[in-house]
Amino acid sequence: MNELASHTAFCGIDHIGIAVKDLEQALQVWRDVFGLEVTETKTVDSEGIRAAFLQLGDIRIELMEAFRDDCAVARFIGKRGEGIQHIAVSVSDVAGATQSYEDANLWVEKVLCEDNQLAFLHPVSCNGITIELVPLKKEEL
Repeated sequence: MNELASHTAFCGIDHIGIAVKDLEQALQVWRDVFGLEVTETKTVDSEGIRAAFLQLGDIRIELMEAFRDDCAVARFIGKRGEGIQHIAVSVSDVAGATQSYEDANLWVEKVLCEDNQLAFLHPVSCNGITIELVPLKKEEL
């Protein structure tokens, strides 16, 4: 592993974000048919979404429904339809990783959400996939 990678390494997949048109309809499949347990639901006003997290082994699935037309999930569905919108990976230091990725000329979008600071690597920099950077959970340290 080179020096840059050692400071910016992904620690694991935190969750997979799936953009859906109708959260309740999506839950009828993911929860009721597939049998996944809903572990958390939330509304993120700053992002214009309602979300439900479901547990699938060690990984969570985040189903996201837009309630505003100007949010990233609505734009994604408008361009591509429903589907995987992002993969969230945990890093030990979001701010440090973000700076390293910017120094490596990756397109980084920083977001201050209601519960913590996140960053997204734009799909232009990551072979068409949006990567969300989330802090490593204390129990994973």
